[in-house]
Amino acid sequence: MIKYIISCMIIALNLNSINGILISSSLNRNRNRNTIKMSYDVCPDYLTKFTNSFDTEQSEMIVKGTTSFLTKVDGIGGYILHTNDVIINFLLNNELLNNDIKKSLILQLISLSQAGDATGHQILQFYYDLVNCLL
Repeated sequence: MIKYIISCMIIALNLNSINGILISSSLNRNRNRNTIKMSYDVCPDYLTKFTNSFDTEQSEMIVKGTTSFLTKVDGIGGYILHTNDVIINFLLNNELLNNDIKKSLILQLISLSQAGDATGHQILQFYYDLVNCLL
């Protein structure tokens, strides 16, 4: 499994060096979107057209279901961090790779984790907006 992940990272690293402008610019765009936009009184238009059709009981059921789902998904972050720990130790202990390759692979792994974290932020923003609109 580790060999598969590392081979995927090497391929991604090669693509990054070929197409670095597109990848780095898309990562920078994602970082800029991570600003907190929570507004306490405004329901976004993309939710208003759906949330207005629910009564109080239905709204509460949706919030409870979403909350339950998110608590189950939350464990993924810990699993990813543990997997990063295993892969990084494997890379650092590998004598076949030079330091530049080790550094590049580890930084690529961290970039992938940052992208996952940015996705988590977007999910929590949607969850916040959903609860704000429903209750």
